[in-house]
Amino acid sequence: LISLRQLIVTTKQMSLQESGIQYLENLELLAFRKCQNLRILFEGACRLTCLRRSEIVDCARPISLPFGELIALESLLLINCKLKLTQDNKSKFPSNLRTLSIENSEQVVELLQCLDESAYSLEFLLFMTVRALRPYQYGCPITYVSE
Repeated sequence: LISLRQLIVTTKQMSLQESGIQYLENLELLAFRKCQNLRILFEGACRLTCLRRSEIVDCARPISLPFGELIALESLLLINCKLKLTQDNKSKFPSNLRTLSIENSEQVVELLQCLDESAYSLEFLLFMTVRALRPYQYGCPITYVSE
């Protein structure tokens, strides 16, 4: 499994602390789908230096991602899920992020505020079915717009 490049996880567990995912150093894609009870991923994500893409789909509980440790993350897909955003991981949002896709999330405005330095490398931004943006339909307070 050391050479594994893609892993899609579906589990009923609350924690993946002892799963060993953090030791799969060649992972390029890590996806969590329909993990209704999952709250804690794992510690030691700094070993996932090849992780370029992460997807979190249909996970009911707020999940904490160790953004500061995912230094190679370029693409983040969030569908029907909620991230546990703390002051620490808000300030460490991935600076190499090129693609951010959010569907059915009430946290869009909060996630946009986390972008900061990531906005400079962002090439693709997609929002779908986002009720939280309705107040901004006639003008969005995004300060980072590049040509």
